[in-house]
Amino acid sequence: MTLSNVMKLVLKLIRVRNLARSAGVAFAGTAGARRPGRVATRCGVASPSLLAACSSAPAQNVLGSFFPSWMVCALVGVAAAVTCRLLLGVSGIAPHVPAPPLTFIALAVATSLLVWLLWFGH
Repeated sequence: MTLSNVMKLVLKLIRVRNLARSAGVAFAGTAGARRPGRVATRCGVASPSLLAACSSAPAQNVLGSFFPSWMVCALVGVAAAVTCRLLLGVSGIAPHVPAPPLTFIALAVATSLLVWLLWFGH
């Protein structure tokens, strides 16, 4: 690192420290902590409300380990696309499928969404 790069880094650190002090955040080695600023209070109030949605995600018990349900549906969709590709290959229709990567990805997505709707649809 050159001296000019070191000076730029030091100036950035001073700016960050001054910004944090104005928000009420105390750094290690500073004398006494100031009262929390508006930003810290707002973040403290918003955090629990943002985390509340994560508590009821559907999960499936597979051999004692819980997996997200969307992952199970995605694996079923990929398995259906692979099975369809193998069946089309055996029957000789595979060379006539237009845009095979796009077709089989679309089939996997459609199957995943269908499984999700049938399994968890309300």
